[in-house]
Amino acid sequence: MVFFSVGKIYGNNYSHSINIIYSRTLSNDSIFQNGIRDVVSLLEKAGIQATLNAENNTGSYWELQTKNLVSSSILDTAVLYEDFSWLQTATNGAICKAETPKGLVNGLYAMLQEKMGFYSYHTRNTSIPKGCKPTFVSFEGKKVFDKIGFHVHAMHPLEITECLLDANFSGGLACVKEYIDWLARNGQNYFEFNLLESIDRATWLPHAKAITDYAHQRGIFCGADLSLHMLQQKAFQLYKSPPASLKTKEKQLEQNAEWLIQAGFDVWNVELSATEFSAGDMAEKSALLEVLQKILSKHGVKLMSRKHVVKADKMVSGNAENELLTKEHGLMIHTVMFYSLLDEHAPVYENDNLLHMRDLLLKEMEQRETWYFPETAYWVTFDLSVPMLLLPYLQARLADIEYCDSLQKIDGHLTFTSGWEWGNWLFDWSVARWSWNYFEYGAKLKKEPLQYARQVIENEAFEQYFVNVADAQQTYIKDKDLIKVLVAQTVTDEMPGKFNIEFHPRPEYSYPYIRNDADSSELAAMNDKYLIPLREFMQKCKPIEDNFTLNPMEEELYWALKITGLRAQHKYSTLSYLLQHRSKELGLPFSKEDYLLKASLIREEGLAIVDTMERKFYRYPLSWVAEKRADHTCYHFGYLYPVHQLHFWEREELQATKNKYKFWYRSIWNIPRTIGLIN
Repeated sequence: MVFFSVGKIYGNNYSHSINIIYSRTLSNDSIFQNGIRDVVSLLEKAGIQATLNAENNTGSYWELQTKNLVSSSILDTAVLYEDFSWLQTATNGAICKAETPKGLVNGLYAMLQEKMGFYSYHTRNTSIPKGCKPTFVSFEGKKVFDKIGFHVHAMHPLEITECLLDANFSGGLACVKEYIDWLARNGQNYFEFNLLESIDRATWLPHAKAITDYAHQRGIFCGADLSLHMLQQKAFQLYKSPPASLKTKEKQLEQNAEWLIQAGFDVWNVELSATEFSAGDMAEKSALLEVLQKILSKHGVKLMSRKHVVKADKMVSGNAENELLTKEHGLMIHTVMFYSLLDEHAPVYENDNLLHMRDLLLKEMEQRETWYFPETAYWVTFDLSVPMLLLPYLQARLADIEYCDSLQKIDGHLTFTSGWEWGNWLFDWSVARWSWNYFEYGAKLKKEPLQYARQVIENEAFEQYFVNVADAQQTYIKDKDLIKVLVAQTVTDEMPGKFNIEFHPRPEYSYPYIRNDADSSELAAMNDKYLIPLREFMQKCKPIEDNFTLNPMEEELYWALKITGLRAQHKYSTLSYLLQHRSKELGLPFSKEDYLLKASLIREEGLAIVDTMERKFYRYPLSWVAEKRADHTCYHFGYLYPVHQLHFWEREELQATKNKYKFWYRSIWNIPRTIGLIN
């Protein structure tokens, strides 16, 4: 058991101590001991003296029960019993009951976050309340899914990518442990990241083992994202083709698997394709997967793969890879950007929507372990690289969680995360909290998209502004498709022929077409579809007065929303210039405003915000996240490097001026390295 005893309260200042009593049987349990130490540390930061007492377990309050379960992996057995309940006592305290040490730790952290005002919102930040006391009520927590966690997309140069992939990166292991602690504080039980070919095998294996060992000590299971033979972005390959290796594919797979097993991962999330739009030789893959399944089963490792959003009829080669999978092979159903499984409109990856992924989810959950695998950011030219804080993510992610909860057959929820700055921590933190259902006196507590934003916002005027902007973004950016012009152009948007693939939303007419070839009706259509709604959106997102006093979290969110509004102004100016230029050529009436000058001035205002964010709010060194550097990814710069000088904003101004729209113009991408042609 865990028992809280609260001392006296004096006036408006709380001056109390907390006595935590637990069963002596937990004294040697690493998950409980690591958790309780962290809880005590957080309490002490709030000025609360916490006393720990281990007592002999009488069995009347808490008893560790051994479950006789037959399972194909350690993961399946261990994560089932992590729920908790708090019961108020007659002596001004409470008892936490759970069936596992992880359940007790989850209960302690939930008490801090849901009832005492400790908000572990960022891996490097926890908001500590000023004067607090436990709210002792009948309070229960039940996971929505058995497996809940995050996939750090280390193919991209994120905050901790180098920390994960480089054993010699200064302070790297400590940074990874910070993130694992964040997962534990938010009740998560799974952590996954991409393994790349560029690792130094001689030094990385012990580093990886240190990561998985620490995660296990915090009640977190670990997964490695790797591939059979993926060519993109330096993905770790279980086999290579000649001349890179002359060994058979089976032999390479066996050797690589036996080597990687030593790292201690509990799940292997294996990419089956060479690219997202190709499936390859299905019979050969089936044979290789059989070999891999036998190796992993012998070591108690769960084999998973993911299904991309690309429909079968859009594949360059092959078909539905999930038809290869055995019953033991799990599947992650992946969706992208801020679109949900239920949205009727989601113009991504050549799709009208993602309803086919919903249908696949419904099918697969009846026959194998099935996880839902959505995103809270899509770094490349969509949100964080622009940058924009896109609040529709909140509504989409909550809608999907509640839909999956209603099915009651989805085994896991894994969030694809692509960075935490510019307020994106709000999305990950909200998803982590929503992966639990909480109950008071047996009644389920309601969830809503902005609930965790409201928790950290204290200024009433800013809260109303935040709500208004959230409504405007949902209506205009997502529902009215302004996202099509607010995103930056990705490489394939500017490629010809069959390579002109629509990965993220884009307007009906390309920018060079608007500037050089559009007729009067097409110009009118662009004005009606985008310029008029942009003006309306800009008006609804007009910033509040700068003299409001904001706390640090509010200020960070404010600047993130303000630069998103500036992005709308900038796009309005550059798009207006294109329509102006073409109208003049056609002899149509046109505005004589200097739209490119306005765009330049807006960008300068945006750069001032970037400077403020870099100085005051980035939690990691600029050399890690915002500068060019040698690294293990194919990019060789931090994920916020495009933001540092608002690269895409300036590029759009220059394209409009010079009429240069080839994909290589002012490009920051090394395409041959990205697609695997060179190292």
